[in-house]
Amino acid sequence: MSGRLVVEVAGVSIEVVGADTTALRSVLGDVLTPDDAPAERVVDLGDAGPSGVETVLAAVARAAVEPARGLLLHAGAVVRDGRAVLFPGASGQGKSTLTAACLQQGFDYLSDELVAVDLDTGTVTGWPRPLMLTPWSAATLGLDGADGAEGVAAVGAGKTAVAAAALGAAPVRSSVEVAHVVLARRDGGAAPPVPVAAGDVLREVLAASFNHYVHGARAWQAAARLAGSAHGWLLGVGDVATAADAVAALLDGSGAAAWPEGSGAGGPPA
Repeated sequence: MSGRLVVEVAGVSIEVVGADTTALRSVLGDVLTPDDAPAERVVDLGDAGPSGVETVLAAVARAAVEPARGLLLHAGAVVRDGRAVLFPGASGQGKSTLTAACLQQGFDYLSDELVAVDLDTGTVTGWPRPLMLTPWSAATLGLDGADGAEGVAAVGAGKTAVAAAALGAAPVRSSVEVAHVVLARRDGGAAPPVPVAAGDVLREVLAASFNHYVHGARAWQAAARLAGSAHGWLLGVGDVATAADAVAALLDGSGAAAWPEGSGAGGPPA
């Protein structure tokens, strides 16, 4: 082992220098590449130390924005039976908490932060970084006090980093088709998911994109294909366990509302 820390983000290898690589390596295992792998980008963070995990993750994500070959979305994502559910949106809407709750329900893991949409096929790949949970999220998921358990580490600022394996899930590294796009809203209660139009999904996907400006028209076309082919839903995640049940029901069909005639895959007509 050379001591280099090389993180993979959306197919881009990024070397992190100037940080406590030993401490970071123990937390970032699922997104590391072999330390002798060539790096396309280098980020120098100074002495981030063991509390700098979130800083490192943010820095390598920024470094991947321009060289990434896909459309990068700020989104959580889970997989079951080869089909993905995306949770696009800004920070604070409950993406990480809902993603973690779904993993506890038996889903596998793409990301709680970033997915890459293939510009040609529309399939997605994830970035299986450790889930970064607030104290409220950790308590809600039964993980408060779990620091030091396998795959669980306090990383500063009150956050807990949780590996997918600690939630009973496996990271999915292959490309996956998107079946549903769920617009999570933390202020919502335990109401059933409400179908939304493809145009609403498209707006949310574009708003969640990091790098549409890099790929120009191809990015817009990929976003439109995704919005038009996946079912779109609005879901309150105030009760996260109920919300995770609802996501599972969408995939097995038992929770899906009847689609109005002629509505298409993306939801009811606008």
